[in-house]
Amino acid sequence: MLSKIYKRGAPSSIRAATRSTKPQGARAFSIQEHAAQSILSENGVNVPRGRVAITPQQVMSAIDYLGGSGVLKAQILAGGRGKGTFDNGHEGGVHKVNSSLNAKELADRMLGHRLRTKQTSERGLVVNKVYVTEQVKYEKEFYLSFAVDRTQSKPAIVVSRSGGMNVEEAAEKDPGSIIKLHLSYDKDITRNDANAIAKVLGLASKRSIEQLHTMVSRLYTIFRAKDATLLEINPVPELAQFKGEGEGEGEDKDPRQAFAASHGFAYVSLDGTIGNIANCAGLAMATMDAIACYGGTCANFLDAGGKATKDTMVNAHRLVLSDERVKVLFINIYGGIIRGPVVAEALIDALKEISKSKIPLVVRLEGTDSAEGRKILEGSGLPIHSISDFSEAVQKAVALSRT
Repeated sequence: MLSKIYKRGAPSSIRAATRSTKPQGARAFSIQEHAAQSILSENGVNVPRGRVAITPQQVMSAIDYLGGSGVLKAQILAGGRGKGTFDNGHEGGVHKVNSSLNAKELADRMLGHRLRTKQTSERGLVVNKVYVTEQVKYEKEFYLSFAVDRTQSKPAIVVSRSGGMNVEEAAEKDPGSIIKLHLSYDKDITRNDANAIAKVLGLASKRSIEQLHTMVSRLYTIFRAKDATLLEINPVPELAQFKGEGEGEGEDKDPRQAFAASHGFAYVSLDGTIGNIANCAGLAMATMDAIACYGGTCANFLDAGGKATKDTMVNAHRLVLSDERVKVLFINIYGGIIRGPVVAEALIDALKEISKSKIPLVVRLEGTDSAEGRKILEGSGLPIHSISDFSEAVQKAVALSRT
């Protein structure tokens, strides 16, 4: 399974440029397949086991670790590797191997040599790393990507039932094998979206469609949280993705992801110090953008959904505060149907239940009866920084994260 994530350039790998006002000089940059797979794995998406190798000896060790067989993948920032050509005449940057000796021979021909593909210059790019992964057996494969459609200034998902190296050719021959859906940064993948994708892929069972919906939703959460311009998986092995409940989810699963999934949260772990809780994906994204704008870094993306009950707030707090890197917690709630006083009472009850936490808390509460809700927070006697102005609240959180 090939995974690529292209991101807009920024001082920090998680810093997000405000989408409505993309800064001058911002540029897209790519991350290699092994790094993209790591991000997917950390956020609950099944990926093949693998190791990065920079010497033929490390390649041999990786194959032994994987049980004597695997796939060698040249790591360069370009597509079309499988059909590429090396400067020494060796054909192909992706190879299946069935022994460590065979792997070493191939690694000798790949490492340190230039690989030319349809996406590189004539000189090609030097292969300094090989990603060694397990071989995945599957009956079918398909193509999936999220990208920014610049013609409409919207994100889009593209899915084809013809995955692999010839996806472009397959789409030309059979236009009905591919679907493109425009999405919104502020909304999650809907069940109707999943049904439309499932129809193209030939998935009919309720269970398969539910699992497809879960996988695509997780990928879209990552796409937004990482401020990506392209997230591509090609091929997606059908059997690897649509396993029975509980299969393939062993001891390596991130406990935070398991906790988030069990409580209906959309959660992505990042590498900053400011905990981020919001009650919709768009608001969580806007919070990340604003924190980055003022020089801070988010430790996570957490969309708690439309509920603001005591249990929701308690579990969201516990999840974010389980990350020892968090120095301050920023909660951004906009109450539409949910009234401000209800949100405030839920927050207070949650804080009382987890009173041992000494992490500073900044709350920005807006929406229906928000003024009344803020009065309740301010009169609670709890150490809450209740600030209605978004910019001021963000600046306060960033300042607290530096103390």
